[in-house]
Amino acid sequence: MLTVRDLLQDLDVRLLAGERSLHLPVRWVHISELLDPTPWLSGGELLLTTGMQLETPEQAREFAARLADHHLAGLGFGTGFRHEQVPEALLEVAAMREFPVFEVPYEVPFIAVTEAAFTQLVNEQYAVLRRALAAQERLERIVLSERGLDALVGALSTLIGAAVVVFDSRWRCCAARCASGPAGGRPGRSCPRSSRATKGWRCRWPRTARRGRARAAPGGRRRPGWWRSKMPARCRTSIG
Repeated sequence: MLTVRDLLQDLDVRLLAGERSLHLPVRWVHISELLDPTPWLSGGELLLTTGMQLETPEQAREFAARLADHHLAGLGFGTGFRHEQVPEALLEVAAMREFPVFEVPYEVPFIAVTEAAFTQLVNEQYAVLRRALAAQERLERIVLSERGLDALVGALSTLIGAAVVVFDSRWRCCAARCASGPAGGRPGRSCPRSSRATKGWRCRWPRTARRGRARAAPGGRRRPGWWRSKMPARCRTSIG
């Protein structure tokens, strides 16, 4: 995840306000000279501007407040054009709102900022794609080798780092695996359903899950997440 701090580390720019918010993620970089560019922004962008339309301190204050209210990641203000320095009124609002503002000097073109951001964003997307393809190939190998549902659930739990529970149409537990280890908290073992099913043993999750109907929400529907309270304590912790 690209943050404002990560982006500024590789650029010859000066941070002027909002140091506590440098952890904010940068979703994209946008350039605009409009007094109100927010209708064309969805939040999370880093805005670059030279402030051509900012003629009065009041406009500068409203501009900074507007960007902060729209949840932008930060503002890069280019100096040496309309303004020799970043307007003090803008910095006052930014400091009060903990909104990151940094000065982009005349010698640093905006394209240097956008290229640095886009390079990191593309690399992140490529890394996500590679992990997704690797996960798909791993699950495909398990399915094609016919290693069973328990192996598939265990691999999926390891890949996503969370508990995975599979129920059938009658809310009977078919397979389960916790994030920190299999059900019961013992590494290397899974839900005992598979080894005891022939003796009439059933996992306690579906049995207690059926009791959750008594706690149904208005209209006869179960409350969201009702099944979490019916899971073993270690699994509840691992699944969040």
